[in-house]
Amino acid sequence: MHLRLTLLIALLLLSGASSSPHHMFPLRLIKERARSSNNTAKCFQLLGASQSGLGSMLNNWFMRIGLLRLEAPDAEIYLDWSHTHYTCQEEDDLSRDPIQDFFQPTLFPPWLKSAAGAGDLAAKGCIGIDHHDAAHTNRAYNKPLCKYAANATSTERGPRWLAVKRALLQAVCPAVVGLWRSLHPSLQAEADAVIESLPEEPFVALHVRGGDKIKEYDGRGQRLETDHSLLGGMVALATRHPSARGRTCVVMGDDPVLAELVIAHASKILRCKSFHLRLPPRKKKTAEPVGHVQADFNAAPVEQRCNATRSFITDLNIMAAAPYFVGNTVSNVVSMAFWLRGCVHHHDLDTLFDGDGYTDWWLWL
Repeated sequence: MHLRLTLLIALLLLSGASSSPHHMFPLRLIKERARSSNNTAKCFQLLGASQSGLGSMLNNWFMRIGLLRLEAPDAEIYLDWSHTHYTCQEEDDLSRDPIQDFFQPTLFPPWLKSAAGAGDLAAKGCIGIDHHDAAHTNRAYNKPLCKYAANATSTERGPRWLAVKRALLQAVCPAVVGLWRSLHPSLQAEADAVIESLPEEPFVALHVRGGDKIKEYDGRGQRLETDHSLLGGMVALATRHPSARGRTCVVMGDDPVLAELVIAHASKILRCKSFHLRLPPRKKKTAEPVGHVQADFNAAPVEQRCNATRSFITDLNIMAAAPYFVGNTVSNVVSMAFWLRGCVHHHDLDTLFDGDGYTDWWLWL
């Protein structure tokens, strides 16, 4: 009952959010693409990512599950967590399902299952979908959507991007809610404890992403000049929502050095009355890499990876709950925040801001 009510509220908000003629066209593009896939399979196995981050993996899973539900609504979808390094057990420990470190499969929707203990799914005719296959298919869906939004006059472009985001939420929200409601209660409790410790008023969440993500900016055209400090996004937030000024600012992320610049900008632009920091400690040796580097994470001891994963999921829940959020949309972490904010918490789309201030998001490209 709770799941149906949550989805009903989300879809009513999305469907009633605009009377523009642009509103329904992107959703029609998604559904037409799903029908043209001619996908008649009855079983799929989504494989976890071994060399990519958890944000990237879950972002791909959210979208691919949502689209598979449109392509083959009667199919069963199995989630295989065994390939990831995001775990609380040693790789050779087969005593329990690794997805249970963070989720409760018994709470999955009937069409969603854990691959652990399901036997040889390939022998049962299940189609395996790895991380790169899922990303490729998701991009194929996104291409006509982005073309539709980009090929418009300056006055039409904003409403078209908004319509694209709403259409993607309508298509993907059932998958997001179906998976996230099974999150282990202790993880939600950690986020709730942080939020309850803040003043009882709207707060601003700021996500800092350094590390190996910085290199990805090199191929992002306009972002070549960015300093990754979220300055453009904070200016956009303060302009669009003046009431966001003078609030508590929760700063999360992987780079404590870059966070110092973010905090300086936030003090000036948002006039944060206080800061709540969820950041790793500064490295003692300046030569050590700062921020998340996937290869280093994968090689870390299991206890360190377990704790980091729990902390990351807690951060996601804080970003999702925050009335206002700024983060760089190049990062899959912000993509995750987009899904959770729209599908679980039903925040308005204009409460999430790209760190560089861009409104034409290439969030899924």
